[in-house]
Amino acid sequence: MYSLHKFSIALVIMICSQFTSGMDINYTPQNTQFAFDFHGVVVKPVVNRVSSALLNRNFLYSINLNRYLPALVWSIAVLTYHHGTGEQYIKLLQEYQQPIIAQLALNIANNQQPIPETIAIIKQLKDLGYEVNMASDIGALALKDFAQKEQGKQAQDQILPLFVHRHHVNYLETYKPIQKPNPAYFAAYQQQYNTAHKPYVIFIDDKLKNVTGAREAGMTGILFTSGVQLKDQLVRMGILPIT
Repeated sequence: MYSLHKFSIALVIMICSQFTSGMDINYTPQNTQFAFDFHGVVVKPVVNRVSSALLNRNFLYSINLNRYLPALVWSIAVLTYHHGTGEQYIKLLQEYQQPIIAQLALNIANNQQPIPETIAIIKQLKDLGYEVNMASDIGALALKDFAQKEQGKQAQDQILPLFVHRHHVNYLETYKPIQKPNPAYFAAYQQQYNTAHKPYVIFIDDKLKNVTGAREAGMTGILFTSGVQLKDQLVRMGILPIT
């Protein structure tokens, strides 16, 4: 019975430590920077636009039946065998003279809108003097296209300028690009963007495996579920003021 009592106390302490971890640290702009995931944290899909693009009846008519088509089909088969990424498929479509389909794929991927609560938090952090960066698996092609879309004005004015640095993945380098939650992704981020060697990098993502990977790499990981939850946690950590 005594051992069970000790085990119960230890379990309570362990659970409480999960909620209080990082609460006793004095985070300041001088010792802390932020790294936000992009999709699902800063922006979210505009569902009706994505559905409409997928159901576009002109999709099949946009296929260019040229002499490159057999080579394209073969290249797609090889890429599929190697578990290629969406960005690599788009690049193939561009290379084999299927620009309309490639652009349609980018349109579907980039039909995103800002999450207002997150944008407000980032602006508040910047007003307090914190450096805020992007740490995303978005590819270079998709990121460039995102900034140039019809909603690009909004993207450029409201979203992308919020980040000092934008860490993304070069999916065209290899069949197995370095992406989250690979520890090498977080090591590369630290090397490129934490040049001041700040001891605390707070990484925010909506996927638990990525948050776990960041923690294993020495970052402070926060699992994002909503803007309200994130703000509440940052208040409890002493980073944002109580309002």
